[in-house]
Amino acid sequence: MKPGTICRGILLGLCCGLVAAVGPHLAAIAQDAGKAPAASTSSSALTTPTAPAAPTAPTAPTTPASPAAPTTPIGPASPTAPSLTSPSPLPEPTQLPPPPPSPAPGKLALDYFASGGAHLEKGDLDRAIADYTEAIRLKPDFFAAYLNRGTAQRKKGEIDGALADYTQALQLKPDLYDAYTLRGICYSKKGQYQEAIADYTKALNKKPHYLNYLGLAWVFATSKNDQYRNGARALELAEKSVQLHRNAHSLQILAAAYAEAGKFKEAVATQEEALGLLIKPGPVPPKDLAPYERQLQAYQGHKPWRE
Repeated sequence: MKPGTICRGILLGLCCGLVAAVGPHLAAIAQDAGKAPAASTSSSALTTPTAPAAPTAPTAPTTPASPAAPTTPIGPASPTAPSLTSPSPLPEPTQLPPPPPSPAPGKLALDYFASGGAHLEKGDLDRAIADYTEAIRLKPDFFAAYLNRGTAQRKKGEIDGALADYTQALQLKPDLYDAYTLRGICYSKKGQYQEAIADYTKALNKKPHYLNYLGLAWVFATSKNDQYRNGARALELAEKSVQLHRNAHSLQILAAAYAEAGKFKEAVATQEEALGLLIKPGPVPPKDLAPYERQLQAYQGHKPWRE
């Protein structure tokens, strides 16, 4: 019997921004150049009445006038010192559209967590594991995502992966009794009964939930190792579980405890009641119904159930 039937689901509920502003600065460059007009010179020819005119001496070439020095230096204008009484108006900053709002912290992680839960409920374990993995990537301290990914892996038969996830969830939130319960189931499946009993006991110390009573009772009633079986203790724990929550699962384990204690008449009656509650809501998948029927046959044959 797979102890995964002990519990089907655990509901959990759970839980960064950048603002930028851009303002350009404008500068003006003024350039002014000027020229002064060039100066001109003239000369007169001398004549002698009695003698031929002497050749006129060549006039020295006129040197072009140098351009006037620029009145304003070429290049960027020096900034004007601000006036204490009437400051110059500054240029209006360019208006830009506001930046898009940053996503709320953890929103995307929560989205993946929610979709992972939907896939887990439908039995789509691979997609559930993928979504929980993405939630953990976005929010590495998301203990509930570790917890639920562990459950998906456990249901898929990946017990070692589930153990790692439950352990990580406990490192992030040491008082998470659910993780102790679920890790106890994994230890029980691996035959590590001492570790399973330790985890179930820790869970009970944190919260007396019926699932914790069931986990311990199942180990004491059905363990293949004689060292850990204890019919009286199993019966005590199973009865407490049924008092807290009477359903098909709690009655199933109570029947196993009766059988281990040698009370097969009570075991048969309790197992029949468990079967009735199981099928009452409607059709049950054969894989879920078969364990109840096999256990009933064992008790009718005065045989205790072994995991």
